[in-house]
Amino acid sequence: MMRDVRVKRLAFAAVSAAFSAVFLALTGVLPAARIAFLVISGLFPFAGDLILGRRYSIPAFFAGGLLGFLFGAGYAGGLAFLVLFGSYPIFRNFLAGKNGWKKAPVLALKLFWFLAASGILLAVARTWLLPDMTEYRKPLYIVLILFAGIVLFLLYDLLLGMAAGWIFRRFDRLFRSLF
Repeated sequence: MMRDVRVKRLAFAAVSAAFSAVFLALTGVLPAARIAFLVISGLFPFAGDLILGRRYSIPAFFAGGLLGFLFGAGYAGGLAFLVLFGSYPIFRNFLAGKNGWKKAPVLALKLFWFLAASGILLAVARTWLLPDMTEYRKPLYIVLILFAGIVLFLLYDLLLGMAAGWIFRRFDRLFRSLF
């Protein structure tokens, strides 16, 4: 009986990784919807983390990212998934589990995560992907892009919280009976 539950959990994690890889591959096929596909691909490890926990979601996240690299996401999409869109939802669930923490330190940690991920992505973009970005180095551009990024990130965080509630309401009974 216990072995059946482990197999079901492993299969769910593998399906989660496969769906992440499919949507990551779509970022290379339909570049106009690249950000949307990156966000959607991050929802599968997020759902796995909500349902199964980090023991299964972290390997599914890495497997999905690796498969996405191999099947067409390219360096930019795959790196954005690994650094922000796939890893942040798992980190967000980790912070949500710390019920005793106040909202201000949690928000500060979330913003730190976003700024660190943005810094990594910017450094990679300036080094390998877009080496001639001199026109965007003006202080006004930097402040505007940073402000817009923080606003969009906070909206993304809010929508992730709403998605978590929706997943629990819709699928809690189904997954409890399976796992």
